Amino acid sequence: MLEAIATVTIVSFRNKVSMIFKGMSLNPLEKLTKWLTEERSLGSNFAHGAVLGTSGQDGMPHTRMLGISFNRQGVPKFHTSPVSRKVEDINLTNKASLTFAFQKTMRSISLEGFLEPLSDKELDADWKKLEVGFQKNYLVFGHQSGRRINSLQELRVQQDRLPSSGEENKPSSFIGYSFKIIERITFYAVAKEDFARCEMFEFEHNTQDWIYSLRVP
Repeated sequence: MLEAIATVTIVSFRNKVSMIFKGMSLNPLEKLTKWLTEERSLGSNFAHGAVLGTSGQDGMPHTRMLGISFNRQGVPKFHTSPVSRKVEDINLTNKASLTFAFQKTMRSISLEGFLEPLSDKELDADWKKLEVGFQKNYLVFGHQSGRRINSLQELRVQQDRLPSSGEENKPSSFIGYSFKIIERITFYAVAKEDFARCEMFEFEHNTQDWIYSLRVP
């Protein structure tokens, strides 16, 4: 049987390391990418969709669904508007959670940690990767996200007034965040005719270790 707990020394969770535990690769970021790829291969059109959790000034939890991408180290990141409520929350505290729910494979992944803003260089590169249609939409809604309107026609009119090729330049309203530190990643998989499997990775700052444990579901 596999032991319940294992440790391996690493410099940082951002490093591309392979942790071996009885023949199993336990790099949690690589495992996250693997599960997402498997979910997408089964026909999920929004496998990269996840629920971001933040806290408001009154302590009330706020959640919202958004599309997640990943940097070169496999760390999750997302883009947003500077006038959105999530940014208000992050300015108060950069503590956040992120949960993926994979319907095809009956799995979930939950992360807890601290966010940091994306650099201008990374934002410029990300903007250029977006589809032109979305870029044009963002030029309309990015600086006024959350504002009350009477009809979507208001936004369509604004889009029609955009200058030609205006989407080539990234607007200042296009910002984003990635996880600076991930404290915990939990993988949960439902099994047929057996117990669900719950695996947890916790980052130990004093020793710079990932602590792996198999948990009761």
